[in-house]
Amino acid sequence: MPAAALIQRWVESFEEHTESVRVYRPENYKFPLARGRKEIEFRSDGAFSEWVIAPNDASRAICGRWNEVQPGMLRLEYVEFPYPTKVLEVIRLTMNILMFRERSLPGTLGRKDHKK
Repeated sequence: MPAAALIQRWVESFEEHTESVRVYRPENYKFPLARGRKEIEFRSDGAFSEWVIAPNDASRAICGRWNEVQPGMLRLEYVEFPYPTKVLEVIRLTMNILMFRERSLPGTLGRKDHKK
């Protein structure tokens, strides 16, 4: 996987999604007008920030750590509860497109130290 291509801010291109594959484009991509898009930024130090749409339609950042657990598989571990750790199976990655299938890891929580 070309890691240099991953290290940037990606914006959801939901118009291109399929039933199982999610598509993201660089933030400078010319998107059609839409009401809110998720975003994710991967940094070279292993940190990431994901912007999700909050109930008030504003963006909300959720942070965590990422690493490549095997070729083409990224593990995203959130530092905030209740966001579960997930794996992204990268289908295609270039400087202009990120396509992946999202996988949840059974039995994991967003924070390792969470107590019920």
